[in-house]
Amino acid sequence: MNLPKGFGRGRDVSAYLIGTVAVLSLGLAGILWVIWVRDVGSADWFFGLAAGATLIAVLAGAAGFCRRVDNPDPETALIEAGAGYRLPDLVARRHAERIGRTGSWYWILESDEIVWSEEAFRILGLESANIVPAWSEFLRLVLPEERDALHEWFRKAWKSDTESAAECRIIRADGTARWVEARLGPLFESGIKTAVFGTLMDVTDRVERLEEIQALNAHQEELVAKRTAELQAEIVKREAVQVELELSEAMHRNIVDGAVEAIVTVDVDGQIISANKAVETIFGYEPSSLVGKPVAVLMERGVAVSHQDLINSYLLTGKSRIVGATTELSAQRANGETFPIELSVNEVTVPGHKFFCAVVRDIGERRAAELELRQSAERLKESERNLKQLLDLSPIGITIVEQQDHNRLYANEAMARMFMIPAGTPLSEWGVAETFADPESLDLVKSTGFATNPVSDLELLRKRRDGSTWWCIHYSRPIVFGGKKAAIVWHLDISSRKKFEAELSRTEEQLRSTISNAPAGILLTDKEINIVVANDELRDIVKVPEEMMDTGKNYADVIRFLAKRGDFGPNPDRSIDDILDTLKAPAERSSEYTSLDGKVFNVRRHPVGGGGAVTIAMDVTEQKEAEERLRQALWDLELTQDELVHSEKMASLGSLVAGVAHEINTPMGTALTAATHVREETLKVVAAFKKNEIKRSQLENFLSIADEGSKIIESNLSRAAHLIRSFKQVAVDQSSEQRRSFNIDSYLRETIESLTPQLRPYPKIELILVVGADVEINSFPGAFSQILSNLLVNALTHAFEHDGSGKIEIRTLTLGDQMRISFEDNGLGMTEAVRGRIFEPFFTTRRGTGGSGLGLHIVYNLVTTKLSGTIRCFSNPGEGTRFDITLPITSETVDD
Repeated sequence: MNLPKGFGRGRDVSAYLIGTVAVLSLGLAGILWVIWVRDVGSADWFFGLAAGATLIAVLAGAAGFCRRVDNPDPETALIEAGAGYRLPDLVARRHAERIGRTGSWYWILESDEIVWSEEAFRILGLESANIVPAWSEFLRLVLPEERDALHEWFRKAWKSDTESAAECRIIRADGTARWVEARLGPLFESGIKTAVFGTLMDVTDRVERLEEIQALNAHQEELVAKRTAELQAEIVKREAVQVELELSEAMHRNIVDGAVEAIVTVDVDGQIISANKAVETIFGYEPSSLVGKPVAVLMERGVAVSHQDLINSYLLTGKSRIVGATTELSAQRANGETFPIELSVNEVTVPGHKFFCAVVRDIGERRAAELELRQSAERLKESERNLKQLLDLSPIGITIVEQQDHNRLYANEAMARMFMIPAGTPLSEWGVAETFADPESLDLVKSTGFATNPVSDLELLRKRRDGSTWWCIHYSRPIVFGGKKAAIVWHLDISSRKKFEAELSRTEEQLRSTISNAPAGILLTDKEINIVVANDELRDIVKVPEEMMDTGKNYADVIRFLAKRGDFGPNPDRSIDDILDTLKAPAERSSEYTSLDGKVFNVRRHPVGGGGAVTIAMDVTEQKEAEERLRQALWDLELTQDELVHSEKMASLGSLVAGVAHEINTPMGTALTAATHVREETLKVVAAFKKNEIKRSQLENFLSIADEGSKIIESNLSRAAHLIRSFKQVAVDQSSEQRRSFNIDSYLRETIESLTPQLRPYPKIELILVVGADVEINSFPGAFSQILSNLLVNALTHAFEHDGSGKIEIRTLTLGDQMRISFEDNGLGMTEAVRGRIFEPFFTTRRGTGGSGLGLHIVYNLVTTKLSGTIRCFSNPGEGTRFDITLPITSETVDD
């Protein structure tokens, strides 16, 4: 996997910050010691200043030594890692993660630092004190069969500039298996990917619910398919009955009213005498237009040819197969369409006349219905076969019994398994009474009339052949099966549900006991704000009449009682509305309530199922008092810290002044010596001149001495003036808190010149300035001077041996609307433990030699607060140390 070197070690960012405080603090105390010994032996005020600073450092260091930060929390790590977070934001994020049950992690690419949130440790079942955040630690928890796929996903995902997600199963330290969803995405600064941010979410419940839903969907589909088959079978039967009913009704109408069929009278010559209105409906002819026409116009061509021969034969012989009988023939409509008819012909004789009366019925629909009926019967048989197959595959125990004798007509395999009936056992050998745990259950089933009446949700205790019992839900519906009236009965095993209900009942009892004995007031209300449960602790808190807190009473009456009593202050109406709103729609926020006896309670409300709410009131009186004491102590601590920081700044300014004095003393002393020598030689020449004893050689020697002395005086005075100009502005800025515009590179040159005396004891250490910013910034120059002074003292004190050699390099460059100052040495470096604590106040590794532990803490405060920037430290043992200070070109901090 192509990951940056060192990824997976998980560095403690707060540990970096703590160690640097120790390095700078000891350096500052050392400088005070050098100044006292070398330059201020006769200056009482400076002696007192050095001694006071040393004493404060020793006392503060002793207090700081007791504090140890081995495993800072993830929020502190993010702050000190420079990830752009503020403590309030991270505290809010911690609560958001806890509530949303979503953990997060943060990987800073440049420093290869990794931070897991507290919720991420909880999701993985790990202790943050024992585990160093790393990809390998997470991968170790993943199921072996899923590791390679997840590893491959992460290898591709962290390089991508888009968000990505994956799900996997892990085995936590306690042995539980959980599903985890991992997400990651890049973070950019100025177009450069600087970090990768990710989240962890425990999705075990979601995965399990999805599996349950899929199982329920499959079961539902089976039930739907079964019910669909039943409905189809019922529809087929109803259609068959409907066809039979329509045919019966049609025959009845033909008997009662012959006008429904076409009635045509024909003479012996085959000519139509009359036709009823039904002829128009059946044949499409106007009845009157048929009179006088041959009856053959109503017949299909082949039938018409032989029709008249049949009539003549009947007249001669008196025998016919159509007269006096009903015959099916093929007829023809006016539009030429042929169709089947049922023909009934009777001879009618009146005095002097003989004719035939034909009753014609259109049997096209009947033939189609008969065809459909035959097909429906076939489908019904097929449906019954499919239904039996479907019932055999059902996981629910199903049996079909006769309505009259309750004999079993069918039982599926699931039914046999439920009662432990051996495979192949005839249905007649299945006892009924033996399947019930007690006679009362059998009587109950019979009393429902299940064979003729629908029965649902009837819970019964049943018995297997081996004597064991199980709980069953009985459903039954009357049906027709195999032509017999019967009832289909479904058996659902609910033994697990009964066991769960019993366990739930015990749990509810335990919960009620817990609520009753809880050290907090607890109230459970329904969606109508009626009291469901209220423990004695809550009754003691609100102190209202006992009957108002009874179960079923409306808690809104209690709220109004408290408001009327004055518990909610001068504006009770608003308080009543707010409380009632939170009871109807609970939110994740808290409020405070002060009881009649002056105790303060923290009140929280949470939603519960069914639109209700649970209210919890915790006594926080002592906590409030402790918070007030802590707030006062924090205020005192901040005042003390401000005084210590001010003392350190004044000590640094004193060091600067002492350095200036020491540097100017040398050129001024040399100039004074030269002037004194020239003065003495001048007096000698003047005395010889007055005595008129001056010689040429003496005058030439005097002029040479005067020339050389003047040059020495001029050179040293120029040097002193240059030093004074360099130190003047730096000293003024360091003692001033005013903002002004200045060129960063030029000001750094002046500051370094003012700090040159600090390097005198270290002749083998080279100080290099590489300028590349060259920008005009509007900021606080005094802060820059203080920062560089503290960093230089820290490096000289801790990075190099006293007689060693080395190099300190200061570089500047611009980054868009920001600039960066890098302060780097090639000295001893520091361990991870020290590096993590350098910015912590009062931390120092030179406690016994006067280190105060405030130098780098002051640097951190100036950079992050005064200059609105960030500072980061990079160091390893033997590899030197680098401080990167990133600042806005225009500071956002307002001058107080």
